[in-house]
Amino acid sequence: PVVATGCFRIGELAAAMRRCSLIITNDSGPMHVAISQKVPIVAMYGPSSPKLYGPYTKDATIVTALPPCPGCAGGMKHKCDDMQCMTRLTVEQVVQAAEQMLEQKEK
Repeated sequence: PVVATGCFRIGELAAAMRRCSLIITNDSGPMHVAISQKVPIVAMYGPSSPKLYGPYTKDATIVTALPPCPGCAGGMKHKCDDMQCMTRLTVEQVVQAAEQMLEQKEK
């Protein structure tokens, strides 16, 4: 894994992402850059809605809290104090989604 927060300008980020087998990201600008480079992604969503903000690609797996937290589904701002949309999202969910994406890519 590579954590490159703040290391690249947008063109450099796109070039670096193009070399990746998979990107794990949140709902962010870099997620859309990865999609533009046709890199498979695992996208973690909290208060924002993937129906409103993408990712608009077949090469994406969306991971959300279980059970889903519908409280903020209409926008991007938290409307609660405990942020269950993020605190119930687990590392295990993300790792499982990433492993499945990589297995599909190998086929």
